[in-house]
Amino acid sequence: MRSRWDYFLIILIFLVTACNLPSTADTATPLATPLPLTPTPAEATPTIEISPTPTNTVTLTTIPSQISLEPRCVLTKSPQTLDTTSFNNYPESIQGFINGGATPKELDQALYEAGVENQPIGVASADMTGDGKTDMVVSIFNPSSDNIPPSGKLLIYICENGQYKLEYEQISEKVWGAPGIRYLQDLDADGRAELVESSPTCGASTCFEDVKVQVWNGSGFRNRFEGNSTDLPFPDIHISDPENDGYYQIEIVASGFGSVGAGPQRNVSRVWSYHPDSGLWVPGRDIMGPSNYRIHVLYDAESATRQGNYPEALQLYGRVVHDTTLDDWVDPEKERSDLGAYALFKTAIVYLLQGQDDFAQTTFKQLASAYPAGTPQHAYVEMAATFQSAYQNNDFAAACAVAREFAATHDEQIFTPLGSLSFGYANPDYTPHDVCPLP
Repeated sequence: MRSRWDYFLIILIFLVTACNLPSTADTATPLATPLPLTPTPAEATPTIEISPTPTNTVTLTTIPSQISLEPRCVLTKSPQTLDTTSFNNYPESIQGFINGGATPKELDQALYEAGVENQPIGVASADMTGDGKTDMVVSIFNPSSDNIPPSGKLLIYICENGQYKLEYEQISEKVWGAPGIRYLQDLDADGRAELVESSPTCGASTCFEDVKVQVWNGSGFRNRFEGNSTDLPFPDIHISDPENDGYYQIEIVASGFGSVGAGPQRNVSRVWSYHPDSGLWVPGRDIMGPSNYRIHVLYDAESATRQGNYPEALQLYGRVVHDTTLDDWVDPEKERSDLGAYALFKTAIVYLLQGQDDFAQTTFKQLASAYPAGTPQHAYVEMAATFQSAYQNNDFAAACAVAREFAATHDEQIFTPLGSLSFGYANPDYTPHDVCPLP
């Protein structure tokens, strides 16, 4: 039988043993091994020797000098004051300001505070010459100008030898406002930014813009925008890259004239596409936006006829005659009769163009029945009769010639109900050629 001292010895041994057991912290992997106080010699690393041979020589290729790793033009900052005492002095004052190290943001703020920064973009920067340095475009307007919008200047400063140089200055022409910055980016996949700019002008109710694309050609900036945009009222200017090939097109959508005298209107879209061979942005044909006006559906039918899309033309002429959901302009009843009579005549012509003489003759009879002698639209019946008389020998060209001659001598009855005198100056006038297109 054990005594109390035996149990005491057992407990004492247990406590001593427990104190010497390793803890969880002691057994965890250390975060880092302490460096020895004296360096430990490392194992020798074998040396690999490569004997150079002429066929395996590796040459270090340097970055071409025209590409810079530092995009800033002015590296040192010696702040200058922007002279705002005279508008004519701004080109030189801006040059001194940015050559003192002012950033585009600082220039933008200074021009804004001076009250000359043009909208919507007063200052833009990008590499326009391909040297890897940042160039700067500035658009300012003259607060003292009597023009509406006010006249002004477009300035392009290029980086040359660590300083900004005024390379291009465009001053507003008479009646045109300050040239504005629209887009500054690479539009033709050449690694340099091109400038889309435009100058506005406004009449009593409508504004227009003269668009240009300024491109660096190695010695200066040249406009590469072919044609002009000054016939497009209230233009909305967009750029896009539909083929995702780096070649951007410029689309201008005109929303219409701001005058009641313009008549019913619709949006018109014109796209300038980039042509790599010439380096020009070339305009395509106008694309008319959708419209529910009867006169515009008639114009669309005429366009389909000229393009040889005869099924679509027939469908649209049919809408002009029968669709009661279409909108008319001033005199709905008269307009439906005028446009319907002409549409029936053209429906017969399109049937003949498709070789469907029976349908054409049925349509001619329908026209004569709907608009007998004494009605204002009977002139279209008479024009159809002259056409039919000449067409008896299946001579379509001769029939067209006499129909055109009839229309030319009956301008008030044939053309006036279809053109700008009835539907406003935003809509086209008809010519004798329109009444009978040759196949």
